[in-house]
Amino acid sequence: MEVKMTILKGPDSGKEFEIKTDEPDNILVGREDLTEKIKPHWKLHPTLDRHVSRAHFTLEIRPPNCLLRDPCSLNGTYLYKPGQEEEKIEEVLLKDGDKIRVGNSIVGFKITTPIEEKEEIHKPSGGTIPQEIKEVEKKELKCIRCGNPLEDPPSLTGKSLRNLDFMCPKCRKEVESIREKEDAKLVSKRYYCIKCQIDISDIANRDGRAAELADVALYFCKDCALKEMEKGREKEKRDREKVERDRERARIEKRDLPDLPKNMVSKNIIGY
Repeated sequence: MEVKMTILKGPDSGKEFEIKTDEPDNILVGREDLTEKIKPHWKLHPTLDRHVSRAHFTLEIRPPNCLLRDPCSLNGTYLYKPGQEEEKIEEVLLKDGDKIRVGNSIVGFKITTPIEEKEEIHKPSGGTIPQEIKEVEKKELKCIRCGNPLEDPPSLTGKSLRNLDFMCPKCRKEVESIREKEDAKLVSKRYYCIKCQIDISDIANRDGRAAELADVALYFCKDCALKEMEKGREKEKRDREKVERDRERARIEKRDLPDLPKNMVSKNIIGY
């Protein structure tokens, strides 16, 4: 499966991120953190768009599906459709060609699934379909792990698909066995608030996915989460006030400076 993100409009216009994988993966997207406490996989410019959070949203890639989650960014993520009202989203199953807005940036998605394009088959008019054509149609989908044809391919509509649905029975059994062993090792792992370090394992693993999201998730206790949100609001307020002060200063300076002849302009006069 291949997922490609491109900034179509915004401060980082033209910037791209691409990942190719046949296995589950999690991608954190956010503004670059100059303190390096948070390390997104795809880093947007740290100062050009302050409306993008340092941990803005995650892509949960489960071939052939790609799920976007944004449960707590300060300014939100919006499904972008030109000429239509934007829709704020916390969770959405992305499709090829979808566009989202984060901060002042429009991000486009190109998603290619491991399903091969169906070969055009010209069936004869009248009579029965030859056996070789039936075999081509039957073998169209292949196991994403071993590459062998799927004897019982999944229906591609009407339900949410997992990468296991695109594996043969043998590979599916092996992968499930590996995951069970990994889950058993991680069951005793503890999770702590990134700020005050109190144990919040029960909250972090409430949905059973703490180990799966360990490389992209940041965990806060309730009190620290509220403090971080308040800090974000205060910082945004200070940034707005600074912009207003700068604008007012520029307006006053432009109004008060006298019109001087060109031959009188010097560094000292300009400094005045």
